[in-house]
Amino acid sequence: MQPRPRDRRARRLRAALALACAALALSLPLPVAAVKLRDVPRGGANPADAPDAPGGESKAQSQRERPRSRGREREPQSAQKRPRGLTIGLRASTLGAGVELEYPINHFIRGRLLYNRLDVDFEQKLSGIEYDVDLDLQSYGLILDLHPFAGSLRLSAGAMMNDNSIAASAMTTGNRTVNIGGRDYAGSLSVDAVFDDFSPYAGIGWGGGKRRGWRYHFDIGALYQRNPELKFSGMAGTAGTRCSFTVSASGAVDVVSTSCPGASALQADLQRDLQTEFNELKDDARGFKWYPVISLGLEYRF
Repeated sequence: MQPRPRDRRARRLRAALALACAALALSLPLPVAAVKLRDVPRGGANPADAPDAPGGESKAQSQRERPRSRGREREPQSAQKRPRGLTIGLRASTLGAGVELEYPINHFIRGRLLYNRLDVDFEQKLSGIEYDVDLDLQSYGLILDLHPFAGSLRLSAGAMMNDNSIAASAMTTGNRTVNIGGRDYAGSLSVDAVFDDFSPYAGIGWGGGKRRGWRYHFDIGALYQRNPELKFSGMAGTAGTRCSFTVSASGAVDVVSTSCPGASALQADLQRDLQTEFNELKDDARGFKWYPVISLGLEYRF
């Protein structure tokens, strides 16, 4: 029996509706929808606050805390990019005991302020004469350290305000005579040596580094303080007659005739011997032109 036209139209309508529903279902993002439906808690709470880990930490909390943790992880790296700060140190060197302050300009250059002090007495033979020497060293310095590899090795250059001086007295023999220019005189002889105020410095050393705390440092170099200016003063004579004298830094000899009137022969010999002694001592003093600096110290970096 043939189906009725009305029934055929109804079946066609139902098939069209089924196809439309299938097409609509296929057009939806089914996995996303399924996840959303699965994450909704039964009690109706906010899905962002629902725990998704055994420890009970919500996604919202983990998302809020994740940027902070990233910031904490990056902080040590940024801190390592900045050079360390002020360094305070104590030092013992051929310039004396001292203190220093060091501050970084960048990873490769650091600056230091130095102060050194030393006062010592000793005996020294110069130009054939035994002298009692008083060495008075005092200097202030500004040093720039170049760290070529951004490490502890450093090349140093700078300058010192040089207050170094030497005062020496010729030691008399048992009969209180002093040798001046190869001749024995009864009397005394004092020598003063003064250096230039400005003295360049250059050296190489080991110090610095990147870590903070206590550390040792070592330097070796030289201070260029030029030849010292010499001045003589004293009194010398023979046969009960003595003349006072001075010798300036230029080597000009002045035998004060008023202190020994009528002793023209003594004055002439003394002037000649003083000139000889001055020239010999000036040659010996050339060894102080370059002053070796060896330093060992302990410092703390903040």
